[in-house]
Amino acid sequence: MEQCLLFILYGLPLMGLLVTKLNWGGFKVFDILSLSCLMLFPKAFVQGLYSLSRVNAVLFLAFAISLLLGSLASEFPKDSTLALLQVMPAFVYCRFVVLACAENPAFYPRILRALRFSSVVLLFFIAFQTIGGLSFTFYPVLNLNTFDPQNNTIRYPGFFHDSQANGQFLAMTGFLFLRAGRGEVKTAKRLLYLGLFLACSGGILLSGSRSALGGMLAGLMVLFLCSSWRLQVYTIAFALVAGSLFALASPGIPILNRTANIDEDYKYRQSIWFEAIDISLNNPLLGIGIGNFQAYTTIHKQELYTEIDDEFVYFDQPENGYLKVLVETGFIGFILFLSLVLTPVVKVLYANIRGRQDFSIVFILAAITSWLLAFNTVYSLSESRITLIVVTLLALLIVHPPKSTLSDGQAA
Repeated sequence: MEQCLLFILYGLPLMGLLVTKLNWGGFKVFDILSLSCLMLFPKAFVQGLYSLSRVNAVLFLAFAISLLLGSLASEFPKDSTLALLQVMPAFVYCRFVVLACAENPAFYPRILRALRFSSVVLLFFIAFQTIGGLSFTFYPVLNLNTFDPQNNTIRYPGFFHDSQANGQFLAMTGFLFLRAGRGEVKTAKRLLYLGLFLACSGGILLSGSRSALGGMLAGLMVLFLCSSWRLQVYTIAFALVAGSLFALASPGIPILNRTANIDEDYKYRQSIWFEAIDISLNNPLLGIGIGNFQAYTTIHKQELYTEIDDEFVYFDQPENGYLKVLVETGFIGFILFLSLVLTPVVKVLYANIRGRQDFSIVFILAAITSWLLAFNTVYSLSESRITLIVVTLLALLIVHPPKSTLSDGQAA
């Protein structure tokens, strides 16, 4: 089981590539490998449902049932059912991560090393793209947001199709480098990890993702509030230096050019949010069916479109991850979704306040916080590699060993 999970984690850059055509569900490499793990280890999966994190298992089953009912009751049951099938691999993978870490606590740091490896690969992708152009990619055509025509700047996507996913991934993995650099670590290694965290910060600037930058700042605030006074002083000093460099940075950095349009951009997004809220109020309990946002707007909300190359393209999300979940799954699914995500976070916060958890867990908490904030402006779970790292971090929150049993090796 561990080798299968490590294969997925070290192969993370490839996990978002399509295996089937979109009209056949658009299943990704991650989906196929996760379901393959289920076929290889069905007994362990079933036994795990009745042992570890039973609350999360019950929440997911309730969430899956609500999604199924919403799909069957929707106007587009076939498309919605295919979208529902893509939810299962994430849960299967998360269960196996929880089981593997519970059976072998030494597997915990190996997961973190694999995630840091993927982050380094992403940084190399960005470096090659800045030197040789955006042709260094897995995709024949990139998302339109990789080029900002208003400011004539490029927003680098790395190995992603979308530059915003690039920023979110770097924000989350940046905190894993900070975590690796604490404790009994040689000075050279500590400086290396700090340098990689700064490289992730630079990558976020090159991605032009304001949501990812805001997420990283929110994660740093979590570290600040949970840390000792000495670390708080270091954080303030770093913030002052980073703020000064940010203010003096070249206007060629994408994210700096986009700050001039914040007010206009907010008003535009707000109009879309109000339309999404109107849809959810008209479909309050089960929503319009998972994966049906674009199909629904094509018929019922035709004002939600953008014009690309003289063609009308209807929105597939309301520029807000939480609103997309609310619209497609209804209030029932939305509450269950938040419960699945926030239950491990709240438990870790409570344990940390009571002194039952080692401080190293706060870095993972900060990583999740960065995504929770960034998710407010873009639905990123349609990108399998973002889903993979989010569910991995949530699984690590669930199984993080108590303070009394944490060894030096597990802090790596």
